[in-house]
Amino acid sequence: MKRNQATHWIVALILCWTFCAISSAQEWLTPQEKEQQLKKAEELPFDENCGQVAAMANMARAKSLAELKTWKQKAGDSYRAQIVYTFRFFELHPADRNAALSVFSLIPPKKDQEVSYYAFATSLCHDESERDELSLAELGWRIPRDLARAVLVVPEMMFVYVSYAFESVGPESDYAVQMKSVCRADPLDFLKAVSKLSPDDKKWFVTRIFNPAGCHPLALPEQ
Repeated sequence: MKRNQATHWIVALILCWTFCAISSAQEWLTPQEKEQQLKKAEELPFDENCGQVAAMANMARAKSLAELKTWKQKAGDSYRAQIVYTFRFFELHPADRNAALSVFSLIPPKKDQEVSYYAFATSLCHDESERDELSLAELGWRIPRDLARAVLVVPEMMFVYVSYAFESVGPESDYAVQMKSVCRADPLDFLKAVSKLSPDDKKWFVTRIFNPAGCHPLALPEQ
C-alpha cells in the first residue's frame, strides 16, 4: 500500500545484488579496490547518464512543444524519460484526449518499473544540479494531480484511476487528496468505478483511502 516503502525495498535489493556480485569476486581485488567498489555500490545512482538526466530536467521545465521535443531527442528512450515527456506533454496540452490516454498508459505494468515511476525526488546521477533535481522532483510530485486531471478528459479510464489508488497512496503522496476534485467533477463515473472493486478492495478503499460520501480523502500525506 505504501509506495515509499516499496521503493526503498527495491533499491535495497539493487544494492544487495551489487554487493553480492562484488563479494563473489573479492579475492581478485586489493583491499583498496574492495573499498572503492563497496563505496560505489552504496552510492549507486538510478541513472548514470547525467547528460540524459539533464535533458529530462529540461523536458520537465519545457514551456512549449517544440522545446519539449528538442530535449526529448537528448533524453534517451528509458521508461523514466518517457514518463517525463508524456506528463509534461499533457501539462502543456491538458485537453488533449490522446495525451490523457498516454498518461494512463505509463502506469507501471511491472514491479521493476515502479522505482522509475516514483523516484524523482532524489538525485538520479552523481553530477545532477540542484536545479535539475528540483525540476524532476516537482514533476514527480505533480503526477497525482495530472492523473486526476487526465481522468476527467478520458472518464473511460476511471476504474484504472480508482484502482491505482491502492498503489499510489502513501506518506509522501497526495493521490487521495487529488481524487477529491475527480469525485466532485464526475461523481457518477467515480461511484461506478468504486462499485466495480471487489468487496474487500471496496471496503479498504472507502475506509482507508477515500470515502465517496462527501468526497472525503482519508489517506493523507504526512506534513
